[in-house]
Amino acid sequence: MDFVILIESRFNGQEGYPFRPKGVHYINTPQAFDALFNLFRPLMREKMKKRVHVHGSNMQGMFKHVPKTMLPYEYGGTAGTVQEISDYWLAKMDRHRDWFLEDEKHRAEESYRPSKTKTVSDLFGGTEGSFRKLDFD
Repeated sequence: MDFVILIESRFNGQEGYPFRPKGVHYINTPQAFDALFNLFRPLMREKMKKRVHVHGSNMQGMFKHVPKTMLPYEYGGTAGTVQEISDYWLAKMDRHRDWFLEDEKHRAEESYRPSKTKTVSDLFGGTEGSFRKLDFD
């Protein structure tokens, strides 16, 4: 089976990420992955350390976090095969094709913005700090 990373998330722009991970689950990892991952774990924030789980081939441990009904048969779940799930979502996207095409047309009209973004030069006359002329004898 392939090495898989499952990420549970919710959107949040905090710290520049497009989402805020609620959980990251590594499954079917090679044996060396655990040792390598433990080298980087001390660099992670405490909150993220609690959210990252390395299951290896122990799928029972992952089922405590992700229900079987959400996983495909290939990963011990009951949600159908990966191919069936892919076909379902492709068909759903095809049914909503017109909406996606229409949504692509929406853009921000920059001419309606009230003013240009202010920079340090705009606010402080272009010179940052104070400078004095030094005379050397």
